[in-house]
Amino acid sequence: MSTMRPPELILLRYGELALKGKNRHMFEEALQRNVHSALKEIAPARIERRRARMAVLLDERVEEAAQRLQSVFGLSSLSPAWGCEPRLEPILALARDVLADPLAPLPPGARPLQSKSAGQMRACRNPGER
Repeated sequence: MSTMRPPELILLRYGELALKGKNRHMFEEALQRNVHSALKEIAPARIERRRARMAVLLDERVEEAAQRLQSVFGLSSLSPAWGCEPRLEPILALARDVLADPLAPLPPGARPLQSKSAGQMRACRNPGER
């Protein structure tokens, strides 16, 4: 069972909008309206524009919102994310919190699996063993 902290926000990236000239803000505003519209039935959201990206801040249902946003026209990718102060200590603390489970050592007796070939898996003594 994972104890990883749930994401707090969704980082949205949009491709060619960043290439637009003096009317880029019009495209960004239209995209922002579309994002708000897509999320209105899920949870109230605050959207911040940040350097050719948007950050969607929600108090709840972040993963469901990320699923819904995958179908919004104009977005090239999105990532559930976490926020913190831009200082080393808070960044390290957040990284430890978020990555605690994925970096946890295997329990005693557990053996990692490696792919031998397509469709076949075998246990190995050490993760680097072939």
